[in-house]
Amino acid sequence: MVVSHVLLMRANRSKKRSRIYAWTIRLAAYFCLIGTLWAQSDILSEHFGAQEDTVAEQLIASLSGPDTAAVYRGLSRTEKGPFLRAFWGRRNPLVLKYYYGYHLGEGHFSVSDAYFEQGDLIAIQFHTGATAPDTQQVSEAVRICETVLAKHPEDRVAQCALGYLRLEQSDVKTAEGLFRKALKDNKRFVEARNGWALAVLKMDMQNQRARNLFRDAVSIDKTYEAALYNLAMCHLALGRLDPAGVDKYFERVVEHF
Repeated sequence: MVVSHVLLMRANRSKKRSRIYAWTIRLAAYFCLIGTLWAQSDILSEHFGAQEDTVAEQLIASLSGPDTAAVYRGLSRTEKGPFLRAFWGRRNPLVLKYYYGYHLGEGHFSVSDAYFEQGDLIAIQFHTGATAPDTQQVSEAVRICETVLAKHPEDRVAQCALGYLRLEQSDVKTAEGLFRKALKDNKRFVEARNGWALAVLKMDMQNQRARNLFRDAVSIDKTYEAALYNLAMCHLALGRLDPAGVDKYFERVVEHF
């Protein structure tokens, strides 16, 4: 996510800024390390309770039949984590990313690169030609999260997940409402706060408000690298930084790690 935008930005700059390429490599290595560590987590968190477990079984039954659901029901809690990862990784990776991944300890997610390149949010020279998520996959993930919420209306993780999916559908008003609901019981739910800021970022004349929301997310969890990157992108959207200033700001993003 960060790497593609930073590389493109540096490619359009003078040779005296070529040293920034080294920062990009460091950041790429950091993301690879974090991704590897997260991939090793198959332990369901405390947020995944009895109701979430029941809904998971019902979803599996509706999508793969009662026999598969019976297999899931017979597993221990320790075994259910890997099962859910494998099932949703095959069925719909977006449901895994935004919902079950969170329950497996894989928070700190964000939108696709393409989100920033839609419309005129940032200048064209910062575009990378990023590919948006498959629309059918997004639509299916929306239906699945809506089903979860129909069965468990107060599921804050599902509200947050649906919010991110609505962002990918460019429905920022609906997304904002979902993120605010997700924050109702826990103001420090940083993934929801980051999503709220992303929704506001796409609203007319709201870039400064979005910047403040991104700052809130980063202040709550300084290890949330995607939120920090989004804050940097928000500064690009504000259009207040000259090329040298943009380089300096992204240097601060990298050095933050």
